[in-house]
Amino acid sequence: MEQKALAKDKFSFIVYEGENTPRYFEIKKAAIRFLFFGLPFITVASLIVTVAMVIYFKELRNSALRKEPGVIKELKERNLELEQKLEQVALLNKEFESKLTSSTSASSGTGLSKLSLFKTTLGQLDKTNPPQFSIDDAEILSDKTNIVFKFNLRNVTENGGRVSGYLHVLAKVNGAYHRYPPLVTTTDDFAIDFNSGESFATSRFRPVEATFTNLGARGKVVFQVLIFSRTGDLLHRQTISKEI
Repeated sequence: MEQKALAKDKFSFIVYEGENTPRYFEIKKAAIRFLFFGLPFITVASLIVTVAMVIYFKELRNSALRKEPGVIKELKERNLELEQKLEQVALLNKEFESKLTSSTSASSGTGLSKLSLFKTTLGQLDKTNPPQFSIDDAEILSDKTNIVFKFNLRNVTENGGRVSGYLHVLAKVNGAYHRYPPLVTTTDDFAIDFNSGESFATSRFRPVEATFTNLGARGKVVFQVLIFSRTGDLLHRQTISKEI
């Protein structure tokens, strides 16, 4: 019985080759099933995996190619921005050099002679003409103790280039001066440094909200907006007054 069971699991055959002794072979049915079913399945599965990997890597490549123009554009923009900043630094350098080598002082006929609250710098110039800024949409809000002066600082340069500097807003109430941004000093010299103002850079306009607190008394308020360049030149000066 056991031999019959073993026989069912095998194929046996005899091979005759001319005058040679016949050869007897036995092959398990499992090996034949693997040969006819297993190998084709493995082959098809391998092809599917290979095709899937080819498609996957092709998509990765296409995705990288799609992203490449965006990355190149971003790098170009950063490079352009860096070049512009370097140009600005070079221009500032030239301005500083010309100020250091210049022996002329500010003329008494310019707006600089009226800036007694501010420290003067070597070679300081009045560049308010032609105007580079205008104050638009000015609005003054107040309560019992505080005043808020809101406006848009608009760039009106001919070429519309980016302009940077330091902004100061002075408020004169009943003979007393108040400043925005608030003045903080650790020395006995109460003159204001031009670069202690609010730093800004704009090519179009910049909203400004100058808040003055604890003013107490009321009456006529005179606001004076002053803008200095990075090298200390006066770029803009404008006075606005209102009865509070």
